[in-house]
Amino acid sequence: MDKKKIRLIAIAVVAVMVITLVVVFATRLFKKDNGVKYPDYPLANSESESWEQWRSYDDEIITIDWFVNQSGFSWPGVNDSLVADVILEKTGIKINFDTPSSETDGKLSTMIGGDMLPDVITLSSTASESYQLANSDMMYSLDELAKRWAPKLTDKISEDLRYVTKAADGDVYGIPSLFYSEADVKAYETQGGKIQASGAMVARKDYLEAYCAYKKSLDSTWTDVQATSPEGFIEMCKWVQQTYDPQKANPTVLLQNFDSVRDFGTIAMTWLFEYFGVPWESASGAWNYLITQPEAWEVFEFLNNLYNNNLIKNTNFSANASSIADYVAKGLPFVFVGNTQDFINAFKNWAVKDEAKEYVPIILTNGNGDAPLLHNYATNGYRTTMISTNCKRPDRVIKLFDYLMSDEGKRLLYYGVEAENATDTKGTYYYTVKPGETVDGVTYTKGQISFTNEVFEKIQAGEAVSTNYGMFNSLYLVYDKMYMYMTATEQTQLYNYSMYVDYNLKAALTPYTFNNQAIGHSWDGSLEESTKMATIRNNMRSIWYTYIPKIVSAPNANKAKEQYNEALTYAKARGLDKLIEFQNNCYQKYKKEQNVTWGYPKNDSTSFYHSLEVTSLFGDTSYYKEVPSSIVKQ
Repeated sequence: MDKKKIRLIAIAVVAVMVITLVVVFATRLFKKDNGVKYPDYPLANSESESWEQWRSYDDEIITIDWFVNQSGFSWPGVNDSLVADVILEKTGIKINFDTPSSETDGKLSTMIGGDMLPDVITLSSTASESYQLANSDMMYSLDELAKRWAPKLTDKISEDLRYVTKAADGDVYGIPSLFYSEADVKAYETQGGKIQASGAMVARKDYLEAYCAYKKSLDSTWTDVQATSPEGFIEMCKWVQQTYDPQKANPTVLLQNFDSVRDFGTIAMTWLFEYFGVPWESASGAWNYLITQPEAWEVFEFLNNLYNNNLIKNTNFSANASSIADYVAKGLPFVFVGNTQDFINAFKNWAVKDEAKEYVPIILTNGNGDAPLLHNYATNGYRTTMISTNCKRPDRVIKLFDYLMSDEGKRLLYYGVEAENATDTKGTYYYTVKPGETVDGVTYTKGQISFTNEVFEKIQAGEAVSTNYGMFNSLYLVYDKMYMYMTATEQTQLYNYSMYVDYNLKAALTPYTFNNQAIGHSWDGSLEESTKMATIRNNMRSIWYTYIPKIVSAPNANKAKEQYNEALTYAKARGLDKLIEFQNNCYQKYKKEQNVTWGYPKNDSTSFYHSLEVTSLFGDTSYYKEVPSSIVKQ
């Protein structure tokens, strides 16, 4: 069968899936109360935790099916681990995970169209299906389940979490992963903590130092700040290529892999927009769609210049995540732009070979030399987990959710089981500061936690701790990383060499990092048009995924501008202006309800930004942490 026929068949299959979804959602949308029936199991009371009550009426151990729409997901500790054993003991539940072969294999669509959704489902928080399902009779309201069988769960859902997860009826239908509440962020900051940037521009340290030495040898007054401008950066890249890769065989600048689920084709674009100071918020306080802002063109011109100087390769546009990781693990690119944590094993493996050649964060500015503003990890959740109305025992599954969202459950997922002290071999962690205790004027509301000596030694020995114990962030589907930040000592936050590499890849960018809580949390899924807008947003992602490689690889800036304008025209025809209007309305509503004046520090005259300066290509290296001798570099 030739490629053309295969392509036509693929298109036909996708069309059938789309039609099926349209029919399903058209007939089942906004029918929550009419279409959803709740089984008749004994109700829970608020006198004790819900997971302590199921045995009073049911001693059955049950297995639930949990579909995660992410091909790469796995939890090594799901069977025969300490964490899984405790979850089973507490809730009486075993979990059977299922994943697709790829995010585009149609498995989710088939499940929805055939009414075959399993007990629990996890999918991208920004996928249009997450809004469609929440506004259908195919998912249970977590609020309604909690009223019946987990009354204390409602107290665990913060107001800002509710704001960003509620559906059209005002109820919460999903629990987001990696959600950071404003209250917890502020509490962490009062402890002296600061959340790092979610991504970065990093470069090989040995090449950076060699270039700086070369420039100094030519002019003793030269400073590395001069390499932070677009022109200075390109000059540096050309020198590195000519010096270390004259055959131009390797990518000098490598962007994170392109895919159609990112807003702008690759997350690297978002970071470049932020390095160049493209504002998330207008001077009047309106929400900005970054790629349409006048300042965005400077980024495209910069990338087009890199490409036409052979510093970005054509292969970058088609490289998948595995290929990107392979490039990094071999130290081939001089500069990488993206979410470094997505490739932490590759960065760690390269650093293990020779720390003198490891990757370190760098500063890049726009043509005006403005200090960059990089957003931190605060988001409205990476993935959403919901309970299907096909679930046979929602009374038990909501208790599982209740347990995993409790402080006890959060400790279990990251730290394991409490011990009395550092030498206690029956547990995995112990409190160095008790919850609510004040030390040196700082009150630790959740306490401070360290691993026991035995566990820490096993981690350093390279034993399969995540498999044996099931700890850390392996079950990140319901994992609250903010709880870890608030409770971790350096020993538990940076428990192995990979964690130190991950931390230091962004540490020097700390002064340039801002809390994007308002920007990241402002999408309002309770509005009826949110489902339609989510579809338009996905369409925009597909457009930019297609056009950005064309813009970057255009033969010159004029042709690049033509491609950029063509993409904008096409995007507007597909509903871009409606999406921007909707997002801005959500943003204004969020700011009003959360009492936020400015979401972008540059607009706030009292913010830290106005005293921020760029003093070095290397950022502020005082934030680096030395790897202690107790950490095995493996």
